[in-house]
Amino acid sequence: MLQAGWRLEASQALYIFLTRLQQPLIPHSIQSLVLDDNGNVPPEIIATDVLGLLKQELSENHLALTSLLLNLLDNVIKVSPADELRGNTLPTSMLPLFFNVQNRHISEWRRIATIFVEVIRHASQALDPCFACDQNNVRTFDTQFK
Repeated sequence: MLQAGWRLEASQALYIFLTRLQQPLIPHSIQSLVLDDNGNVPPEIIATDVLGLLKQELSENHLALTSLLLNLLDNVIKVSPADELRGNTLPTSMLPLFFNVQNRHISEWRRIATIFVEVIRHASQALDPCFACDQNNVRTFDTQFK
């Protein structure tokens, strides 16, 4: 299953699933924290605020899906090769699935990507307790996305 063909097909299936969701993964009200000008607020602080709002505003299943995807991205980034000059390109390529990036945001793409990377890096710690566990302390996940 780890052959290149299976990875590509699984990636395509996930991409199709994510692009057909009826709701954005991150609500527009929370996206504005990342997309709007934040002055000199450090990306780590913005990421912490975004994660806190996700935890407060999303339904349990929506939060679980978003948390799982951010955790998946974090793990993929850790094992993916990165270029010395460009770093890892995965967060930049995933921006449109998480954020409604418009032409006016293009000049700020590096700042937006930096905040997104911080959201990815801190999501497993900030959102991990959101999962329900059974009596054996195994995560349960209801597949209904509400």
